[in-house]
Amino acid sequence: MKKNWIIACLVGLLVLSAVGFAGAEGYDEWLCPVCSATATGNFCSNCGTKRIVEADAAETPAEWLCPFCNTLTSGNFCSNCGLPVTAEVVSGNIYLDIRVSFDKNRMFSKYDVDMYLDDTLITTLPHGQAYSVGVGVSRGVHVLSFYEDGDPTVKGVCQFMVTENSTFSCNIHANYDKVTISGEQLGFQSVSENALTKDAYMSICLQLKYNDIERNPNQYRDVKTWITGTVIQVIEGRSNKVTLLVQDDQEQTWYVTYTRGKSESRILQNDRVAVYGACGGVETYTTTSNLSVTVPSIAAKYIIRQ
Repeated sequence: MKKNWIIACLVGLLVLSAVGFAGAEGYDEWLCPVCSATATGNFCSNCGTKRIVEADAAETPAEWLCPFCNTLTSGNFCSNCGLPVTAEVVSGNIYLDIRVSFDKNRMFSKYDVDMYLDDTLITTLPHGQAYSVGVGVSRGVHVLSFYEDGDPTVKGVCQFMVTENSTFSCNIHANYDKVTISGEQLGFQSVSENALTKDAYMSICLQLKYNDIERNPNQYRDVKTWITGTVIQVIEGRSNKVTLLVQDDQEQTWYVTYTRGKSESRILQNDRVAVYGACGGVETYTTTSNLSVTVPSIAAKYIIRQ
């Protein structure tokens, strides 16, 4: 009997030890990559960032194109704007420049504010700090929302229609029970396509599906798009005009027209390029074997050699 009791105690100790080690495994300390706070468990207690374990890191692509700032990056966060690889962002083919001024309180309600466009968190505004950002959006009604950081019940909301490239500016003020959006400074200013910076233009370019353009070319005409690929043929024209055949990473051929800048170097066969411009539907060209081939086309505004 005494022997059985000793064995039972030893088994119990082993079980308790196993449970203790299993519990401790999930609560060791780690450094949050976003706010640099020391955290335990699966989420940072300071900013809420999910802990990245080895299994998660293995699923991160070696390289990925940030949908927010269009930067080719690697790792779990964009090296240019800090966007997480798992984030969803508002996307579309119209450029919206959002500019927010933030009144600074001297004593009370000195909280930070979370800014959302539709259902997407754009940023957290430090109290009293102005902010501006350019995003690509779809044509239609959008909602800009401001919440007290950490308290979603304290908020301010405004709704507006976007029909063209625009600048939207407003002023916000933090109160104890709401975020006030100033109507006097609320407004739009149209921005022509030619006035867009290179980065702004590239940010509104969408990645269209090759087969969709082939099937419904008129539906995608003039939609801003982008591709990456290798130049397989170059046809030089007058006044720095050039026609390219570009084979993308899926080995699909695109017909690209481009006017090269006066000081811009020539594009050569086998160059690796990123093309940004307006979809032209489809274009038919004749091969060296005298065959007619119809493929999606792009009137390029920018071509970047990679």
